[in-house]
Amino acid sequence: MSTEVITPHPAAPPPIAHPFDPGPPKKANPLVSLLVWLIILAAIALAGWLIWKYMQDAKAAAAKQSGKPIPPTPVVAQTIAAADIHVYDPGIGTVTAYNTVTVHTQVDGVLENVAFKYKEGKLVQQGELLAEIDKRPFQAAVDQARGQLNKDQVTLANARKDLQRYLDAPSTVTAQDLAAQTTLVKTTAATITSDQAALEAAQVNLNYCTIRSPLTGLVGIRLVDEGNVVHTTDATGIAVVTQIQPISVIFTLPQDQLPEVLAQLAAGLTLSVEAWDREQKNLLAVGKLEAVDNQVDPTTGMIRLKARFENADNKLFPNEFVNAKILVRTLANAIACPSAALQRGPASVFVYVVKLDTPTTRPEPVVQPDGTTRPAPITGTVDVRPVTPGPVEGDYTAIRKGLDAGEIVVTDGIDRLRPGANVTVRFTSLSPLAAATRPTTQPSNSSLPQTRPVEAAGR
Repeated sequence: MSTEVITPHPAAPPPIAHPFDPGPPKKANPLVSLLVWLIILAAIALAGWLIWKYMQDAKAAAAKQSGKPIPPTPVVAQTIAAADIHVYDPGIGTVTAYNTVTVHTQVDGVLENVAFKYKEGKLVQQGELLAEIDKRPFQAAVDQARGQLNKDQVTLANARKDLQRYLDAPSTVTAQDLAAQTTLVKTTAATITSDQAALEAAQVNLNYCTIRSPLTGLVGIRLVDEGNVVHTTDATGIAVVTQIQPISVIFTLPQDQLPEVLAQLAAGLTLSVEAWDREQKNLLAVGKLEAVDNQVDPTTGMIRLKARFENADNKLFPNEFVNAKILVRTLANAIACPSAALQRGPASVFVYVVKLDTPTTRPEPVVQPDGTTRPAPITGTVDVRPVTPGPVEGDYTAIRKGLDAGEIVVTDGIDRLRPGANVTVRFTSLSPLAAATRPTTQPSNSSLPQTRPVEAAGR
């Protein structure tokens, strides 16, 4: 019998890595990809703008060569005027009540009446009835204390009469009896003093059955219903009353803005503080700075300030989030330029200044063939003027250098302009000399229209 020997196959050798094999593909970094796409988009946008600019210049050159006049570009403009620019420092704040009281019962008993159940969330006056506890046990204690006092008063009167008889006839009593009667009178008098204190304590507990508001403010939703037994140790109390007139706003400012605030306070000025809503669209109230905290928070570099608001219209509500703006200074008679007119170039900020063809902004109307009239177009040319902007208030920016009052700047239609272009001008109805609506810390000759909330003042 033959035996077959089975030889196992040798194991396959491990693959030899090729020296030029790049290996598995590496995953692209998402930040690098995003940066590449942003560069591509920026290049496309720049190329589009260059093409558009080239086409505009080509059209202008073709029109110039053909001898046809280039039609003027319609723009909206505004005349520069001097006005007071108010410089504000913005901060984030919380409305905080001066006084908040949780009303507790001072005696144990059954809550018999909740007098403010139809005034929850409304204003209550100081001393107004809020609730009543069942008075019967406490009235009984008052009657008992008064009865004991009357009894001891009668006993004292009788003891004093006996003592007087002993004094009138000293030969009929012994010295011991006289001393005992004198002691009885003094003891009874002391008992009456104790009875009077017990009566007053019982009367105080009876008065505690009537719970009144400790201050004028908003009363919250009731925390206990009628019929419940209330105790002096209850944690929740019966109601919460919060003072809202006046009310305060505690807000923060960066420590870098603190020296300017302290300098104004050292000069004796009362700094105005405005409270705006969360979206900074509505002015809620105007108050005044009341206090500056005594230290800067080292973790945030912020300083806390406290402002007082009379809150006559109850627009500020306790624990409400607000945007606070403190008026630190006013630039009197500054050159107020509409912020829409400012353009930012690679080297500077500039505006398009309009030079009118005629000195008047209201030329005579044009008579139509049918006899009707229409306003005559106001024409002119524009030129680029570099400016140095300053603080911003609302829709206006103070110009430190580059513009004078009376000059005309373009506020709309700027994207179609180039230096020396002909324009037809339509003047905006907005005026930087609108009626004053803001308090200032310094005398003011004019104020800006407040169509939007005041932005952070630029330095």
